[in-house]
Amino acid sequence: MRILFLGINYAPEQTAVGPFNAGLCEALAASGHDVQVVTAFPYYPQWRRQPGYGRRLIARETRRGVRVLRVWHFIPHSPRKLLQRLAHDITYSGLALAGAFLTARHVDIVICSSPPPFTPLAAWLVALLHRAPLLVKVTDVASGTASELAILPRGPLRRVARLVEGLGLRRADRVIVLAESFVPQVVALGVRPERVRVIPDWADPAEVAPGDVQSTVRGDVLGEDETQLVLHVGNMGLKQHLATMVDAAGLSDARTRWLLVGDGEERQALEERARARGAKQLSFLPLQQRQRYRELLAAADLLLLVQSASITSQVIPSKLLSYLAAGRPVVASVHADSEVARIVRVAGCGLLVPPQDPAALAQAVRALRERPDETRRMGANARRFAEEHFGSQAVLASYREEVDACARARKRA
Repeated sequence: MRILFLGINYAPEQTAVGPFNAGLCEALAASGHDVQVVTAFPYYPQWRRQPGYGRRLIARETRRGVRVLRVWHFIPHSPRKLLQRLAHDITYSGLALAGAFLTARHVDIVICSSPPPFTPLAAWLVALLHRAPLLVKVTDVASGTASELAILPRGPLRRVARLVEGLGLRRADRVIVLAESFVPQVVALGVRPERVRVIPDWADPAEVAPGDVQSTVRGDVLGEDETQLVLHVGNMGLKQHLATMVDAAGLSDARTRWLLVGDGEERQALEERARARGAKQLSFLPLQQRQRYRELLAAADLLLLVQSASITSQVIPSKLLSYLAAGRPVVASVHADSEVARIVRVAGCGLLVPPQDPAALAQAVRALRERPDETRRMGANARRFAEEHFGSQAVLASYREEVDACARARKRA
């Protein structure tokens, strides 16, 4: 089967949806399908093109059996500004559409990842040309999250954004969402419920295994084994509101070390805030290579997940899946109605604290430092939950089934 995949994020990006888009396409290629990807040049979470890709408008490469076409798109200098975000979304979707028309001679099924919300429309036009089914994976309802972060003001603009987002999704033969709590959101955009399927992302427990807390990595970071290590990894953006972690670190004593690993639009502001707050217990590290990243997760005592208080939509940060697989307790500073909070409660894998409350976050970290038996129990619960719900083999098998079912249904039609 010839498969065309459209998605703005792809390997070698190491955070958010890029690794999952690449993992899905590689799994489909390994199953014997001919997979063509049209994506952007890697830019996330730094919001600048990664070294090694120059200033080219297009580039072709093959990654693990997948043919990849990269197209230029506008990268915002300030991602929180609406016009720049619109230019970011529209330039990728438009040029991905052109790239798909130029490179895909015959397509049996089109798959796309949304957001950007314009990409499903581009994917639908390609599917229409080839009379092929369309499968859309929705990782976030972009119009809702943009409103929560005050990027998109409420009113006519938000209604237009929802109209555009729903228009693309309603054309899909299948809409894949990450959790049951996503279903009402896409149905509210006009998607027929019988076309919606729930398939989570994955974190293979075999790849991110709990390790010895006295590891070399831990010694490199701490210098002394008895110190509690609290870790946050991934994007440093508006959605995360990591100022909460910075301020909590400023309230901490010398027995706890806080570590922020990653990059993003807010990193410089966070570093300046840490200096102003005198947060001497907080350190920053850049994005790490995959093996080092796994070792850091395994070496930590606690793993932090921090979100803005305005985030009430059902977003599942990809880092949560790796956290669970690492078998470490999770302290989540998130809205009580969020999908993250639901998973932490159901799994029994950590503590929930109110978002944007540094004192509550610092107190929760101190409390778990004094309760080692409870932290071990929470870590074991996290690992068990990951093995039962997010194993890569089962998740990718579900995707292969949906792809085959879409293709068969369209042939019968």
